[in-house]
Amino acid sequence: MLLAIPVSLGQVGHMMTGMADTAMVGQLGKTELAGVAFATNVFMFLFIFGIGLSIGITTLVGQAFGSNNKLKCRSLLQQGLFFYGLVGLVLTLLNLTSIPLFPYMGQEADVVQVASPFYIYISISVLPVMAFSGLKQFLEGMGKTVPPMVISLLGNLFNVGLNYVLIFGAFGIEAMGVNGAAVATLIARTLMFVGLAVYMYWDLELRYYFQGIAKFKPDWVTLSELGKVGLPIGLQFFMEVATFALGAIMMGWLGKVPQSAHQIAITLAATTFLAASGIGTAATIMLSNLHGQRQYVQLRKAGYAAYRLVLLFMVFTAIGFAAFSDILPTYFINEEDYEVAAIASGLLVVAALFQLSDGLQMIGISCLRGLGDVEVPMWMALVCYWVIALPSSYIFAFVLQLGPPGIWYGYLTGLTLAGVAFWVRFNVLTKRLALGKN
Repeated sequence: MLLAIPVSLGQVGHMMTGMADTAMVGQLGKTELAGVAFATNVFMFLFIFGIGLSIGITTLVGQAFGSNNKLKCRSLLQQGLFFYGLVGLVLTLLNLTSIPLFPYMGQEADVVQVASPFYIYISISVLPVMAFSGLKQFLEGMGKTVPPMVISLLGNLFNVGLNYVLIFGAFGIEAMGVNGAAVATLIARTLMFVGLAVYMYWDLELRYYFQGIAKFKPDWVTLSELGKVGLPIGLQFFMEVATFALGAIMMGWLGKVPQSAHQIAITLAATTFLAASGIGTAATIMLSNLHGQRQYVQLRKAGYAAYRLVLLFMVFTAIGFAAFSDILPTYFINEEDYEVAAIASGLLVVAALFQLSDGLQMIGISCLRGLGDVEVPMWMALVCYWVIALPSSYIFAFVLQLGPPGIWYGYLTGLTLAGVAFWVRFNVLTKRLALGKN
């Protein structure tokens, strides 16, 4: 919990910014909210791949730090900054080149018109996010979770305030509407990277890891390690988030009202997920440290402690979604969009059902990352999310004509199967390690 709470607070702070974006943009109308929802979900395809890629450094640093190899940690930081910066640049260019495809994704014309300029600004923010994430994941691999939390919370608070100024206009600044939210995000993400880099350089203990950076040369061995561990994690992230993003695009086929409702419900569900993912990050850190120390019995105990914490937390969030499903959506819309609130309320009931499944799959994959086991879970994710969840969403929504909730029933199916599969693999691998059969 000491490791998890700062990470959870940082993650929730990030989602609170997303919730503030959704609530503020929702005041502009359902077309604006649908446009932001569409742009955000398309953006997440590549963005989340990059974030997953950067998580690879957490496992490597955790193992090196656990075995007291500071030189290896320094190499990982410097090579990681180069690697993630390069990845951020490539992802930005790929995002920008996808804009001409928007009119062919089955969305309403006015939704695409709102989405396109918003998408440009948030695409440019990928580069500072990748750099910030590299530093953040490095520190978390060493168990230093508080500094990234503080920087994240400060950056997110700044983002919320700047959102208000740029969206609605204030202090002599002309209102930018939905584009103001994207510009605020770009500025805040850039300042978060600068703030964390300055903090690390001023800290005498952490400054060691920057030594020799002025004479930087690519180390292909370390870069290949970052790629080998990070790529499967990035692909697993991509497959999971792409499932939700493609579900959002399918929701757009049903109209802007269901798509707006989906954006509200998924924002709330993602908030609880990210709060719980702090425990997942703590599990990755602790298990990777214990793996480096070869304390396999304690590693297995730590993993199951994380499982219990996550499932307990998700029980409470499930009860909350079920109990307040009619109230929560009303904070994200203006008074005229009651139909959006009604659909979002129904989706939150389904979200209550998949809270346990979502928590189970998240903590399972996090524990496996701590073991350095990333390739097999990637293939498990492919089957659960793309082979099962996505087709199920289409069948429930369009073949069985269940409408918006049907897409979320597909989510429930895939998440449940993934959670069970990851648990079985974690149990088998840790039992072998504990028995000395590694």
